[in-house]
Amino acid sequence: MALRLDVDPLALLAASFLAAWFLVASAALGAAPPTQVAAGAPPASSCPGSNLSPRLLAVGESLEAEIRGGERHAFRLQLPPGSFATARVERRGVDLVVEVGPEEKPSPRIVDTFQTAEPIEFSVLIEHERCVDFVVTPRLASAAATSYRLEVLTSRPAEPADTLRIRAEDVVSAAVALYREATADSLRGAIERLLEAARLYEEAGAVAERAGTLGNAAVIAYALSEPRQAIELAETAVSLQEAVANKEGAASSHLNLAVLYGTLGEIEPAQQHHLRAIALAREIGDRRGEATAINNFGVFLGQNGDRQQALVLLEQALAMRRELHDSAGDGATLASLGSFYSQLGEPQTAKEYLERALLLFREAQDVVNLATTLNLLGRVRLDLGDTKGALEAQNEALQIERRSGDRRGEAFSAQSLGEIAASLGDHAKALELFQQALDLQRALGNRRGEASALHALGSSRAARGESDEARTAYEAALPLRVAVADRGGEIVTRLALARLLRDRGDLAGAQREAAAAVDLVETLRTKVTAQELRAGYLAGFRGVYDVLVDVLMRLDEKESGRGHAAEALAIH
Repeated sequence: MALRLDVDPLALLAASFLAAWFLVASAALGAAPPTQVAAGAPPASSCPGSNLSPRLLAVGESLEAEIRGGERHAFRLQLPPGSFATARVERRGVDLVVEVGPEEKPSPRIVDTFQTAEPIEFSVLIEHERCVDFVVTPRLASAAATSYRLEVLTSRPAEPADTLRIRAEDVVSAAVALYREATADSLRGAIERLLEAARLYEEAGAVAERAGTLGNAAVIAYALSEPRQAIELAETAVSLQEAVANKEGAASSHLNLAVLYGTLGEIEPAQQHHLRAIALAREIGDRRGEATAINNFGVFLGQNGDRQQALVLLEQALAMRRELHDSAGDGATLASLGSFYSQLGEPQTAKEYLERALLLFREAQDVVNLATTLNLLGRVRLDLGDTKGALEAQNEALQIERRSGDRRGEAFSAQSLGEIAASLGDHAKALELFQQALDLQRALGNRRGEASALHALGSSRAARGESDEARTAYEAALPLRVAVADRGGEIVTRLALARLLRDRGDLAGAQREAAAAVDLVETLRTKVTAQELRAGYLAGFRGVYDVLVDVLMRLDEKESGRGHAAEALAIH
């Protein structure tokens, strides 16, 4: 039942480099119609207090069945009193839940997981009645037809720790329900439930389950923009998983840690966790996990300057996800590619990728990924001159983020709306929105986001003619860009500072900043080997060279004979 952090493609935008997660959308479970029996199933005698006519299953038995929204497939296990059994339901595209126990009071246990793609594994304890009933049903009454595989895995005499395991499963299911509500309070409640479940698993001696539960709590802490708490939880999870040789769980935790450290700008540990996640996924043949790890590493490399290798990895991840029919992963990689092409100065190509991703996320009612992609699309529409479309996308994203308590996303949306206001000449409104973004980013400890908001404030101050305040903002942003190895952002800020200094008459300072920006562009350009990509990349940074040439020519007018003009001609 592990959640995974999937790098937000916003990380590839030069102005922000925010990272986020791709989680399951929240949606309400529709009202259930009358009980139905799985097709072809012989009814079993009723357990006391049950209204079902279920199919009888034996330990070790498995079956395949088709189901659609509104249907309920009922099953029964008959075992000696004092038995403990486990079962698994593998879902194929549609989100299912399992209801264990009688339909009447006391109400059945609802067993659910955080991710639709993962199987539902659950336990049952048969105490006095010699049988237990359970129902498989789609979570949404409107769900399309799908198939699933059900298997009764094990049965053995119950042990004292089994009661603790079932209590822990129930607490986890309560956490899933809170998580699906997708509000700030419900997410905090989900973390509390998961920590309670982890304590129960620890008491039961269930190391792997405890580790997985802490890993899920880490992802939700990240969703609440508590990265340090998330890292602490994920580090504990990976230690437990490695102690019991749980390679699948360890790979997932390394993947999460890579994203978390990358968000904080701690580059070296982020890279090591990326590589470890990929290696473990390949070792155990987890193709879905490998695709996610490759996608995230591609975004990470693009964020840190190796754009050619980033493109190779993102295309590889997209091919793998399509081979696996992983529509959620497909959408995530499409969004990453959209952001990638935006960074390369190809907004029309970026728009096409993002709109394809948006369709997948709307179809899946995946509100978190939907907000992320709307943010990206708003930026790209603005680049294409579609101000109205940009505002529509950003406002929709902001509404989603505020409903879900996503402060990181809210900060990004506030900054994006500020940029739209600035493009329309409303710099007073832009400053208000940029300050909101800055306050949120500082509260979150997100240095990349803080640098981006400071840069945006500097740009608006400069547009208002407040050059002293603009310089202060740019100079506050620059060391943050350097500290987190945000090379694209560093180029943007050095360029803005060079222009400001030039206009103030400080040509030496302007030359210093413009030359440093050109050096960075040249370093990054060498990593883009495909000619068609290199052209777009250079076009995106043409202004860096133009500013340096302009400054050198102005210096030549003041300091004739010192070679400034020749240096400018050499640049062109």
